[in-house]
Amino acid sequence: MKDKILEALSQLDPLNDDHWTTDGAPRMDAIEAIVGDKSITRKDIVNAAPDFNREKASQPPEDDEQSGDQGEAQENQTNGEGSQEQQPNPDDDEDEDDENEPQGELEIPTGQTEAEFIQWMLTLKANDLESLEETLKEQINQLAQGIEQAKDLIIKTRRAVTATRQRIQQIVPGSTNQDAINDFIKAQNAARAAKVARRNEILKGVKADELDPRAPIDAAMARKTKRGTQRPTRPIMK
Repeated sequence: MKDKILEALSQLDPLNDDHWTTDGAPRMDAIEAIVGDKSITRKDIVNAAPDFNREKASQPPEDDEQSGDQGEAQENQTNGEGSQEQQPNPDDDEDEDDENEPQGELEIPTGQTEAEFIQWMLTLKANDLESLEETLKEQINQLAQGIEQAKDLIIKTRRAVTATRQRIQQIVPGSTNQDAINDFIKAQNAARAAKVARRNEILKGVKADELDPRAPIDAAMARKTKRGTQRPTRPIMK
């Protein structure tokens, strides 16, 4: 069971939030899904890997091959004590000079995830790592400068918004609901006064007693004429 748990822990993605709790511990459902056993407990995971967490999972694995080479070199050096001094190999010096020779500007691949960057970084040599570090520091400085410029621009833009609002209030003062009602009543009264003024201008010079308030048809019907007031009669034909 311990081997299965360790295998499941190695498959967890440090960039996937679904694999970890808020405090950085492996999620039980993620381990159960990989192992295929729901009887696993948190105690089993702790016993299998006491120090394992999300931060440790995001760290690059140790280079076992490099460690083995260093141990073998130390062993050969220990076993070679008292032997004849080795003659320097000119080819070794050339190789060392090649490794220390600058390789030019390091190009960092774009669009990588954090895990992909770590895998790519593990393939670099020592002198390339120093160049990579300097390049990343320069990028951080550029990003920091961009953030400061963005903050300064935001402050200036907010001041511009405040000045614009003040100008609007000067031209169009703010009013309450009651002020709006009063303005509407004043506008209606002004419209009525204008209507009365136009009517008075039309009736200027007209005598009231000369006006007939009746409709034209009513006035025509009221007039008495001789024509058509009596029914015509005809003598009876014999």
